[in-house]
Amino acid sequence: MHAWCAGCLWLALLPAFPAPLEVQALVELRALAPAEAGALLDHLLEVAGRAERELRPLGACRVTRELVLAQVVARLADRRQRLARGEDLPRGAGDLRRTVLDFEAWKLVRFVRSGVFPKRYFGYLDRRNDTAALEGRLRDITRRVVAVSNAYQAERGHPVRISDLEVVVTFLAEGGAILLRERQDLLGRLHPVFEVGLDDVALGFSDLPGLQARIDREAGTDLQGLVGWADTQVAALAAEGPVPRHLRLLKHPHGDGGPHAYLRRFMTFEEAVAGTALMYLWEKEIAARKLLNQGLPPLERRSLEEQFVIASLVYNSGRLHVPERWRQIQAAATAAWLVAVSDRNAPERPRLDVTLPAEALAGLCAGQGYPEQPTSWVAVYHVLQRHGAFVALRNFSDHFDDSGFFRAGETGTE
Repeated sequence: MHAWCAGCLWLALLPAFPAPLEVQALVELRALAPAEAGALLDHLLEVAGRAERELRPLGACRVTRELVLAQVVARLADRRQRLARGEDLPRGAGDLRRTVLDFEAWKLVRFVRSGVFPKRYFGYLDRRNDTAALEGRLRDITRRVVAVSNAYQAERGHPVRISDLEVVVTFLAEGGAILLRERQDLLGRLHPVFEVGLDDVALGFSDLPGLQARIDREAGTDLQGLVGWADTQVAALAAEGPVPRHLRLLKHPHGDGGPHAYLRRFMTFEEAVAGTALMYLWEKEIAARKLLNQGLPPLERRSLEEQFVIASLVYNSGRLHVPERWRQIQAAATAAWLVAVSDRNAPERPRLDVTLPAEALAGLCAGQGYPEQPTSWVAVYHVLQRHGAFVALRNFSDHFDDSGFFRAGETGTE
């Protein structure tokens, strides 16, 4: 073999004149999983072809396949570079297949059809690198609080239950992802509303009598000492404590007459996770009552995915929404509805960064990339983001079992 081609025998295994992206994908796969690179490339071409066929009615079918390959190559190259910098990342072929090849193909189809691309939370649960300790704490507190909450529900004869997966996705989507990443400086002083999205914390805590105390005993938190009540707003603002006056008042159900809820102190990281679990259970109970009042099948008899969609809509908007919307979210078929809502509200609200499926695909084909898509004013939009994370963690990682609980003893995505 010529010296210039040493180590290049693998090129002979490629089809004649392979597409450049296929070559790039194989190069990256060989760098990450040498023994399985050929099988992984075959799998990539299969899932890319499947995405192409699914989006074929929208046009640009060949380009759709290339879009998947380009996204995968970029993701693989990033992982290789991070490994070269000494980061601790999963190296197995199974992880690459699920969290890169399968996920990127699914993400493309979901974005085009739904209008919103899913959150990608795999790296927040693998207990690696500089967030490893926090991820371990997130897992531990979630397990404890979910178990206590479900035991509480069973003892009082309520059929609604919560799962680890629901709580973790809700926490990450409501601010936890930022806290684990670039805002670790806030972890000792978390505001329940502005950092964790617990707008109704005063009401939710008071509506589940005894649960705070049980969580505090099990998890070492002090949720019972978080919210204070005062007869007047003046007294609430004047209460002593570390929370500044302009951050102290909390939403409450008693109107101007009071009593008025106020924040006695900031939350710890564990309390933020525990509070999210408690508030998610509270909102899920509200969703169950709304279904019952409308004569619809009860929440607990639905799939975990549908429970999560319905409860998350109530969590974010206070509204049940309609069964058609639940089905659209689960089927990732919401783009046309979101565009119509954005157009209808354009005079009063910022336009949503969404387009119809054919336009979304055309934009990607033109090299525009995925849009930023920050959290928006439409509950369906936000729930689509977190539902995408729910499905991705359930389908493309091994962290959770079929019931949405952390697998016993699992240590990562392999």
